[in-house]
Amino acid sequence: PGNYAINPTLSYAPANEDFSLTIRGAGIGATILDGGGAVQILRINTSGFADAAAEITVEGITFQNGFDNVPFFGGGLNVLTNNADITVSGCAFINNESTGTGGGANLQSLANGSVTLTSSTFYNNRAGTNGGGALVFGNFNTFIANITNNTFGGNTATGSGGGAYVFLVDDPSDAHIYNNIFWENTATAGGNDGDDLFVESDFIVGVPVSMVNLFNNVLGMNADLISGQSEDLNVTNTNNYTQGSNIQQDPLFTDAGTGDFHLQSGSPAIDAGDNSAPAIPLRDFEDDNRIMSGTVDIGADETPPPLSGSSSGGCFINTSQL
Repeated sequence: PGNYAINPTLSYAPANEDFSLTIRGAGIGATILDGGGAVQILRINTSGFADAAAEITVEGITFQNGFDNVPFFGGGLNVLTNNADITVSGCAFINNESTGTGGGANLQSLANGSVTLTSSTFYNNRAGTNGGGALVFGNFNTFIANITNNTFGGNTATGSGGGAYVFLVDDPSDAHIYNNIFWENTATAGGNDGDDLFVESDFIVGVPVSMVNLFNNVLGMNADLISGQSEDLNVTNTNNYTQGSNIQQDPLFTDAGTGDFHLQSGSPAIDAGDNSAPAIPLRDFEDDNRIMSGTVDIGADETPPPLSGSSSGGCFINTSQL
């Protein structure tokens, strides 16, 4: 635990160590890594060798005020692998900036790995090109992106994907995007630039189109969910795109202006997620139980059910919910 001023960038780039790496903080707000607006905070690069066993996990850390320079990408966090699986869980990315892609986080697999992003929040991050909050990139061969129960709010990109940009280069590649909130993000490329979410699903024209599943998310009012190609949502090729149970209503954050993404009572995101979503986390962004009322909430926060009161004016706590 603690608030740490980072300079220079924390870096892990082994030449040939094919081992798993876990970097675990004490939780959002408890372990804070601050780049001071001057340096990228954390860079992990195992792409220099066949790293199939080098699973990379980062969890329970707040990344704030990071700033990168091309070609490193990702103001807060950059993870670059060949075949390793990348997991980022229970992290917060606040006020980070990339001169390239992925203002908060840039997570890349160059060959046969996967990226799992869960229970994390992205607020007021900026990208000079694509992916204001985060960029998730899968290059050639088999790649799977699981983006589940995150919250993206108030992020900006000069290019596309103000909230998040998912880049699927080759097939077979799958993007499973479930139970997330994308709200009031901005991209300035113009047209169908995906203010909230941009998915490049057919970068190599002529190969089968990558699969994109979009279910039980909250997206902006200018997202055309049926066509998948609009101002707030753009899936570049929708031949293998499916969607359902998505919501276009204000998620009723406690205070979106300060990045407080707790859900107020009456939020349409409460009990509106999909319990069978791929890679659904066991805990929310504050390490609370993920499912409390039978159905998972949408977003990084899980709201406890209200306490039940007795007719005599007293109250009791249902311990089965604790």
